[in-house]
Amino acid sequence: MPININTFAPATAALFNEKIGLPKKSRIAVVGAGAFGGWASLYLLRSGFDVTLVDAWGPGNSRSTSGDETRVIRSTYGANEFYFDLNVRALELWKENQQRWNRQLFFNAGVLWFCYQEKSPLVDDSIPFSKKHKMEYEYLSRDEVKKKYPAINCNDLHHAWFDPHGGYLKARESCLAVNKAFISEGGKFIQAYAKPDKISSEKIEGLLLSSGERLVCCRCLSFRLRGMAWSAFSRCARQKNYLH
Repeated sequence: MPININTFAPATAALFNEKIGLPKKSRIAVVGAGAFGGWASLYLLRSGFDVTLVDAWGPGNSRSTSGDETRVIRSTYGANEFYFDLNVRALELWKENQQRWNRQLFFNAGVLWFCYQEKSPLVDDSIPFSKKHKMEYEYLSRDEVKKKYPAINCNDLHHAWFDPHGGYLKARESCLAVNKAFISEGGKFIQAYAKPDKISSEKIEGLLLSSGERLVCCRCLSFRLRGMAWSAFSRCARQKNYLH
C-alpha cells in the first residue's frame, strides 16, 4: 500500500529504513543545496560516501524554497504521525548540530495556534502524538489568551494551543551553515546549473553542468521532494568535459 504523504492525513503504511544499496566510498551526486539536498549531502558524507553537491545559485539563495530569513518548526500536522515524528527527529538534529557548530540556528520561541471553533482537527489530532513524545501543548482559553497576549484581537477566538517545543529556524543561515559543514568535512560543492545527461533503463547516466563539466554516473537513484525541483543520488565520476 502506498504511503499517504498528504501533510495532515494519517500515514497509510508503515515506513521502513532502507539502505542506499551502495558500498562505502561510492561517489554520489546530489543536486540542490536547500534543506533536503544540503542535509542529504552532509549525512551521506558522514556515512562514508564521496559526495558532490551541485546547486545553480548556491545554498540559501533567494530563489530557493529553503531561502529567506526564517521558517517555523512545529509538530502540529493533524493526524499524520509520520510528520510529527519527522519534526521530533529534526529538532534533535538541529540542536545537536548547532551545538557542534557553536552557532544558534533554532530559536525555541514556541508556536501559538488560534482555534476559532471548539474542535480543531489540525491541532486536536496531533495531541496524542505530543503526549507520546512528552511534548504536550498548553491549552489557553480565550480569557487566558487576552491576558497573556493583550495585543491580539480575541473577539472571534474560541481558544488557543501553545506548543512550547516549537519555534523558528534561521532558514538562509541554516542552509549556509550546513553547506559550510559539508565542505569542511570533506564534501565537494559545485555552483552550477545541472541537468540530466543520458537516461538509460530509467537511470541517469550522468549530469551536465553549466560550468562545462560532466558528472558521469555509474548508477543513479533520482527522487522528488516537496520544495525541490529534483535531486539525484548517483555513483559518479567527475569529468572536465566542456560541452559544445
